[in-house]
Amino acid sequence: MQVIQSENINTFIKIAKSIEKEFALWRSIIIEGLPKSMDNAVSYIKPVLTRTLNPDHITITALKSGDIFILTKGDLTDITTAVEALKNSFQKITLMPDITFLDLSVEWETFVNIIKVHKINETKEQQKLANEDNNKSKKLNYKLTQQDLDIFKQKRQSQTSTSILLVDDEPLTLNIIAQSLHDFKTIAAESAEDALDFYFSKAPTIVFLDIDMPTYSGYEVLETIKKYDPNAYIIMLSGNSYADQIKQAITMGAKGFVSKPFSRQKLIDYINKQRVAS
Repeated sequence: MQVIQSENINTFIKIAKSIEKEFALWRSIIIEGLPKSMDNAVSYIKPVLTRTLNPDHITITALKSGDIFILTKGDLTDITTAVEALKNSFQKITLMPDITFLDLSVEWETFVNIIKVHKINETKEQQKLANEDNNKSKKLNYKLTQQDLDIFKQKRQSQTSTSILLVDDEPLTLNIIAQSLHDFKTIAAESAEDALDFYFSKAPTIVFLDIDMPTYSGYEVLETIKKYDPNAYIIMLSGNSYADQIKQAITMGAKGFVSKPFSRQKLIDYINKQRVAS
């Protein structure tokens, strides 16, 4: 089995071109929609594939975006079985990525078109990141009037149940957290600006806030919320668990820190702590 970690789709394009003359022998499995923070994705899927497929005939290309391209040879029935096993395996950890199986002997053009779309989307994402880097020199500027604060305090005092604001720039991660906390009222925000708007308009009880967001980091959101609401109960989320990240978050007023991938119980523990604290 060959495993290739790649920054972009270009590496896989080279591999695809190398099999073009014998494409009829190959099949492809494409996994899209995994969170970028799932660093162990390849090690997770390898044993699932090797239960039914020959490891010598498998090439896995894992992109920085989180998408995974798999090329393999073998019996179609065995590959179909492997695809179903992958779907079942991801469901067990509450992940629902898109998994596409292509028989390249009859779907080569579809395969090529999928790669082209990935290339286009990747180029757009790179441009977006470049624009965001240019904007990072700008400070998050969010201001509330006294009237805004008074309305916020009234909403907070009128809260009768636990409500949770989830902040992460990855929609899939937001969906996973929301499913884990399905028995609570949740509000989802994919940007710093939306997070602040929702916080002060909805007055949630607790916030689960991702640190690593584009344009403005979770630290800036934390700082802004604490400026206007010193008693805010905010738990930071991150794909990394570096000691300096944890220390900075706590120093800035966060009530806790959860590393991704997280468990429902870890989130529930913090929700229970908030209830006791209030």
